[in-house]
Amino acid sequence: MDDIQANHVGSVSELRKNSSKRKKYIFLSIVMILILGLSIAVIFLYPSKPDIEIKSISLEDVVWDDSILLKLPTALHIELEITVTNENALGATVDRVEGKAYLDDNKSPGDNDYIGDFSVETPFDVPGNSKVDVPVDFYLRDLPSPRKASNILTSGTIFIRTAGNVYLSVSFIDFSVPFDETEKVEV
Repeated sequence: MDDIQANHVGSVSELRKNSSKRKKYIFLSIVMILILGLSIAVIFLYPSKPDIEIKSISLEDVVWDDSILLKLPTALHIELEITVTNENALGATVDRVEGKAYLDDNKSPGDNDYIGDFSVETPFDVPGNSKVDVPVDFYLRDLPSPRKASNILTSGTIFIRTAGNVYLSVSFIDFSVPFDETEKVEV
C-alpha cells in the first residue's frame, strides 16, 4: 500500500511540475505572439511621407505706389494651390509652407530674380487615404528691385517660380517635402 501511495504522490508532484512548465510555455507563447503582432502592426502602420504637387500659382493682386513719379509695385499677392496626397491610414496635418519666390519675364527665373521669402503657418488637416487641395496665400512686400519688377509686370506675360518646403506631420512623425515650380501667368 505504501508503494501505491508513493507512486500516487510521485505522479501528483510530477503533474504539478509538468503543469507549471506548461503554464510557462503558454505564457511565453502568448508574449511572443503579442510581440510579433505589435511588430507587424508597427511596420504596416508606420506612416509614409505624403506626396505634394503644386497645382497652380497665381498672381492675385499687385499693390502699386502712385505717390512718386514712377509707378512702382510695393507688394505682390500670390496664391499657390498645393495638392497633398496622403496614402496613410492616419490623417496628416500641413503645419506650414516656407519658401522663396522669383519673378521674371523669361521661362526660367533664376536666383538673381529673387523677390522675397514667404512663410504660411496655417495648419490644414488632410484625412487618411485622401487627396486634398490646400490653398496657400501670401503677400510679398518690400520687393528688392521694384523697378525691375515693374518692367516685368508691365510686359504682359510673367513667370513666377516658388521653391521651398511643405512641413507635414502624420501622427508623431514630421516630414519636410521640397518643391520647386515655375508657372506662366498672364497679367
